[in-house]
Amino acid sequence: MNAQELFLSDGKAAGVFFCGSCKTVHDAKGTAESCCEPYICSECGELSGRKYYTICNKCQSEKTAAAEKELFDNAEKITGSDNPIFNGDDFYMSMADLLDDLQEDEFPEYVWATNPEHFVKLDADSIIESVQDDAYDDFDIGDLCGVEEFQDAVAAFNSANHHHISYLPDYTRAIIVDQNEK
Repeated sequence: MNAQELFLSDGKAAGVFFCGSCKTVHDAKGTAESCCEPYICSECGELSGRKYYTICNKCQSEKTAAAEKELFDNAEKITGSDNPIFNGDDFYMSMADLLDDLQEDEFPEYVWATNPEHFVKLDADSIIESVQDDAYDDFDIGDLCGVEEFQDAVAAFNSANHHHISYLPDYTRAIIVDQNEK
């Protein structure tokens, strides 16, 4: 809205513009011109209600719910699990932990199973190759000493830390919550 171009101290154009309403700086005149115009939802055509958002909260919620439904419809349905689970964005070590945390009227129809991720996985070869990034031009990585010992040490380190696990949602397996567990 009423975009203005900024100028350098010597009077030359800076090639950047600011919105005449809110004074936000933009790298293009068109962007500065439309800066404070109402944002229209690309799904329903109504005002999005928030600056820079091209989809309103209602339509975004509907899209998220549809994507979740599609994941659930395509997932293998299983009952019971002693493994960690995800309920929405929340992680629980067990179904019992989830059930203890919820109010009676909050019980979900299903939760997502998880896959363990052993994240301590150093790669000795990649580390050795990274030496070459900082080396002089004709450096030969074959001239390094102790490579085999280093590889053995990295393998021992990875093995010693194999018990460190994180869990990621597995959207291919939905665990149906037994409503009798309430």
